[in-house]
Amino acid sequence: MSLLQWTNPTRRSGTKPLSAIPNEHFGQSSRPWINAVTRRKCSNLAPVCRYFCSVMLPWIFESLIFVGDDSKQAGTSSPNYTSFCRSIVNGSGAAQIMAHHVKRCTFLGWIPDHTQLDSVFKQEFLKLYSKAMVTMLNLDELRLKKVSLNKTFFKAVTSLQRLRRLTLDGCTFPNIPNKDFRKLASLQLTSLSLATGLLFEEETQALVQSFSLDSLLEVRTNNWDFATRFANYEGSLPLETLDLFCVDDVPVLLNILKNTPSLRALRIFSATLGQWNPVLCEASILPVLEKLECPMFLLPSLVPGRPISCIQISPATSLTELPIERQCDVRVFGKSTRPIRALRVPADVYRLAPFWKYFPDLVSLKLEFLHNESDHPIWPKSEDDLEHVCRCLLVGEITG
Repeated sequence: MSLLQWTNPTRRSGTKPLSAIPNEHFGQSSRPWINAVTRRKCSNLAPVCRYFCSVMLPWIFESLIFVGDDSKQAGTSSPNYTSFCRSIVNGSGAAQIMAHHVKRCTFLGWIPDHTQLDSVFKQEFLKLYSKAMVTMLNLDELRLKKVSLNKTFFKAVTSLQRLRRLTLDGCTFPNIPNKDFRKLASLQLTSLSLATGLLFEEETQALVQSFSLDSLLEVRTNNWDFATRFANYEGSLPLETLDLFCVDDVPVLLNILKNTPSLRALRIFSATLGQWNPVLCEASILPVLEKLECPMFLLPSLVPGRPISCIQISPATSLTELPIERQCDVRVFGKSTRPIRALRVPADVYRLAPFWKYFPDLVSLKLEFLHNESDHPIWPKSEDDLEHVCRCLLVGEITG
């Protein structure tokens, strides 16, 4: 229920009162376009009447973005919420009411450069924002990308008991004792995105061992040590989405999959080919898997006997030493217990077989064009290349 007070909008034509329009109609009419307008336009609508104010202001403050580096460099532009946060800390009643409507906070580019002035500047602002953040009692999602968490900010994060979604991407933790990372275990997260790389080994281990796994439904990480915690867990985990950047140990991966029977979406960007034994992956593993993205050589083990309807071949397939035509027979895709509805494959894979014949229920087909020395999708270099691909598509349909 909104903390803002309002009364029914009054309609008039000149001085003549008109019949009232139910408030539900106002709300429904604004929903189709409210996400497309800027906060500035919403701010202009808020003063129209108290009802519009009660609708617009909570939306304006629902998601806050704090940009430390230059906004153009960070790839985003955002209002400045310094005054708002300072008002919260200073006890402004209106600001504290609006703080209850904040559901998402994003911090981008808050790692100081090598100058002392920049370090002091960013750390002081983070202290202010962290003091305001602890009053945002309904904060559900926190995204930290390249943020240096000082003690005040770290303490604020661990106190957010209603927090359910957390992203830590390239963050640092200066002057945070390793034992303090254990406080993160009090967070009952349902979604965690963890990308490490700027931390020392001891600091990284303290971080990845701190989170509670019991409530997690969605995990994305590039840290294999964190992923191995799922393999060592006693019992079954409720995890439904798992995104791993690189699999360093295939037997450990199998133990992870055995402990996550509720998994519906699995993404593996790259894996070590030499360790993989298709026989090891029993059919009883991943009984409800629906969406799969991985290197091509993993598909013969992970597709058959599972209700997969969406398959995406990882771009890392092109980096595998084994030729692509020997990694997997595309007919394996059809061994899913459900019809394949969506595919994303490298163009070279499409040329291996008549997709129109093997996948009659296909609704979406995306082709990627890759350099042999790159894992990034590119468009065909010339019109001739593009014409050749289009001709292959048309021939496949005609010969059917």
